[in-house]
Amino acid sequence: MIRLVVIVILVLVGAGSIWALYLVALSIGVAETIYDTSAQSIVPQMVHRDQLARANGRLYAAELAANEFIGPPLAGFLAAAGAVFAFAAPAALWAVASAKRTSARLASAKRTSAKPASVRWPPLRPRRSRVVPSCQLGAPG
Repeated sequence: MIRLVVIVILVLVGAGSIWALYLVALSIGVAETIYDTSAQSIVPQMVHRDQLARANGRLYAAELAANEFIGPPLAGFLAAAGAVFAFAAPAALWAVASAKRTSARLASAKRTSAKPASVRWPPLRPRRSRVVPSCQLGAPG
């Protein structure tokens, strides 16, 4: 769990890289190997010899349930939730941006409709027609 918190912090501060992910995956793999070996080794020290088969069966059942029945559906749910978030977050941001733009347009239209018709913003400038002498157009002169 601590390794996952470390990778999240690295990503948040901008120091996350593929090598950090490799390091976390390697450390999780090493920790799981050590746990599996030590869990099977410590059971005989924790229970009486006549209860050893039952304790090993329960340990194996718990590992099987977690690795086969709980883990894959949970991973699928988290992957789907991540995919939903990956598409829902930009969609929500677009909706917020559209709402802001619409409210800005409505506020602008309200301000311009409140002014008298003779006042227009920005003021229109009269266009000047530019007369070009014929000598500049290439006519013999």
